[in-house]
Amino acid sequence: MALAFLFWAVVAATLNLPANTLLLTAFNRTANPALVAAMDALVMVFALVPDMLWHGVSPASLLGPKGIGLALILAGTVWAIDRDAKTA
Repeated sequence: MALAFLFWAVVAATLNLPANTLLLTAFNRTANPALVAAMDALVMVFALVPDMLWHGVSPASLLGPKGIGLALILAGTVWAIDRDAKTA
């Protein structure tokens, strides 16, 4: 059990390294960091897919509070990106 946890922790860290590198590069190259910061909230959306695949979370569970929270995150991210793109 502990060995499996360590394996998946190493896999997650390995996948996280290029993601953080790309995010930092985007922050450094953009004139408006708020455009990149709003997209950082999308991490929660992408965490849902492995949760459904490996932990058996049913898509029907998105019809409750989880789905409302997910919709709010997506709507807020889209709104923030649109707002910041218009003011840039």
